[in-house]
Amino acid sequence: LITLKHLKLAAVICIALQLVWSLALDSGSGQTFSAWLLMFAWTCLMGKEFFCGEWLEKRLVLYAFSHMLVMGLIIWWLANLASAHAALTLEISYLMAFAFFSGFAFEITRKTRGPEEERDTVDSYSKIFGATGSAAIILVLLAIITTLQIILLNSISSDIYWTGIFISALAYAFAFKSVISFISKPSLEGREKNEKSVAIAMLSSYWVVLSAVIIDRGVNFALI
Repeated sequence: LITLKHLKLAAVICIALQLVWSLALDSGSGQTFSAWLLMFAWTCLMGKEFFCGEWLEKRLVLYAFSHMLVMGLIIWWLANLASAHAALTLEISYLMAFAFFSGFAFEITRKTRGPEEERDTVDSYSKIFGATGSAAIILVLLAIITTLQIILLNSISSDIYWTGIFISALAYAFAFKSVISFISKPSLEGREKNEKSVAIAMLSSYWVVLSAVIIDRGVNFALI
């Protein structure tokens, strides 16, 4: 039902809206437009695989790193949408790092496979680091994300600080348990559970941080 032509049209409309919105909120400073242009330019380079796709695809970690950098650029653009003269504060830097490591955690999780999934023609992190090594990296990334979230919540000083910590702790405990189980017995089923648990941990983290910001700004909203 949905063709490539439809998707291209939707992409053009979205890009145009982003551009117009960024220019409209600039207040003459040009910083919001510059943040959008930087993010858009990097996205275009990603689409072209930085004009060295064949070389880059053979280096999976570097490939993922180059693509994951856009997460921080997205946060910087969003910060400038909120404030046309946004300064690169520690809080924004932490949020950029949080988005980067969250994306990296999911990227490595979905490409850390059990032995029965490995294919000679398909790269994976489990081929590079081994199933145990890749899972250990995921655990480290989850720990980094947890630390960054606590720092962000502490800097926001929201009324839901401890509630947020509790919600995230449950989600991350579930993710840690899933990944540790995968280490003991790598499998397709284990990889699929890891994807779900890590995704839930990431989404809960974003939800908690966003809720804390909204509450801190005194906006009334309903939790659904």
